[in-house]
Amino acid sequence: MIKAIFFDFDGVLTLDANGSGTTCRNLHRQMPELSFDDLFRCYRANHGDIMLGKATHADVWHSFCTCVGTPIDSDLLDDAFRRIPVNEKMFDLCRKLHQQYTLGIITDNGIERFTVIEQELQLSTIFDSIILSGKIGSRKNESHIFEKALASVSCQADECIFIDNYEKNLIVPAKMGFKTIWHNDEKNDIALVCKRLQEYGCRIS
Repeated sequence: MIKAIFFDFDGVLTLDANGSGTTCRNLHRQMPELSFDDLFRCYRANHGDIMLGKATHADVWHSFCTCVGTPIDSDLLDDAFRRIPVNEKMFDLCRKLHQQYTLGIITDNGIERFTVIEQELQLSTIFDSIILSGKIGSRKNESHIFEKALASVSCQADECIFIDNYEKNLIVPAKMGFKTIWHNDEKNDIALVCKRLQEYGCRIS
C-alpha cells in the first residue's frame, strides 16, 4: 500500500527542467546585455559543489563573474531565486493527494536557493518532508538521499512513489524498491501522472 509520494522539484513542481536554467534566465532578465548561454555555462561550473553543500554562492561568485566577464551584483540572486515558474497543475494535484498521503520533495538543490523557495512558496503547507542534497551531501545518483527520505516519513521503499523529470534519477530509487514515475516536463501531462499514480493504487480525490 502506498503511504508516501515524493516529488522532484525543478521540472516537476516547476515548469523549467532544472534550477540552474531558472536562476540564469532570471539573471539574464535583469541583465539582458549578457548572454544567457554564458551565464548558464559559468553558473554550472561550480554547480556540483553548491548542490552538495560544499560551497556557497558567495564562495564562487568571484569565479562566476570572472567567467562571465563582468561584475554582477550578488544581491540580484535573491530575486533570481524567488522568481519560480510554478507548475500550478502539479501543485493542484499535490493538494488533492495531501488529503490522503504523506508528501515529500527530494531535490538536488543548494541550501541558499531552496531556503528562499521554501519561504516564497510556503512548501511546508503541502509537503511533510523536504530532502535537500545541499543539506545531506548526497544527490539522486546515490542511495543515501533516498534513505534519508524514507527515514523522514517512517516508510519502506515499496510504500513510496518518486516522481522525477529525468529518467536517470529514477534508477537508484527503483533498485531500492520505490515505485517510480517519469514526468515529461516538456509535455507536462498531469493526466498521465494521475493515471500512473492510480495504477500504483493511489486514490485522487
